[in-house]
Amino acid sequence: MNVYAVKIPDKVTDSDFIHYTRKIPADRKEKLINILDRTEAVRSLFGTLLIQKVLFEKKGINPDNFSFLYNDYGKPLIDVPNAFHFNISHSEEWVVCATDNLPLGIDIEKVKPIDLEIAKQFFAKEEYDFINSRPDRDKLSTFYEYWTLKESYVKAIGKGLSIPLDSFSLFNNNGHYFIKGKEGHNYYFYQQKINLDYIIALCTQTNVSNFKIRYFKYDNLV
Repeated sequence: MNVYAVKIPDKVTDSDFIHYTRKIPADRKEKLINILDRTEAVRSLFGTLLIQKVLFEKKGINPDNFSFLYNDYGKPLIDVPNAFHFNISHSEEWVVCATDNLPLGIDIEKVKPIDLEIAKQFFAKEEYDFINSRPDRDKLSTFYEYWTLKESYVKAIGKGLSIPLDSFSLFNNNGHYFIKGKEGHNYYFYQQKINLDYIIALCTQTNVSNFKIRYFKYDNLV
């Protein structure tokens, strides 16, 4: 299992965008051009460049030699030889990617003020109650811990938000998170922070002691 990250440049001009999109497969380029929100398109663009860089380094595969596929729930897959699973997430200025030989999910979020009542709407009752039981100084960070972990799980099983986040429950056992019920027995959860402001959650079927993030500079992706 490997985790990679790239910080998006502060400004991407139209010419920059055109330059970088020339480096990605035509089918992916067409999807990006059709994204009306330029900020979202830029994040998706650097997610594509990041996975391309990883594929070239790990398997020697050039962008022209693979294509993106999508499952019934929209999760991207790559048609390459041997088992290769990946997942991408982005938030504000960071894009992260995780790879493994088994399905996995990753989520990153910037920790910023939010109405914590949103947890009542999207989380299981016991999760909402646990967040509210925390000291005031810890409530926000606990919310984001749960949010990213739950997102990483639904991405790992490949069904995204077709699975409501309040339909399953995580519990915390001395800092280790687990899904209640037998369906969660094959998954492991890990978390890490970037610059204190961003939290990353990883859900995998691979039991590791921890994970390290490899950082790329955006201009080294092409």
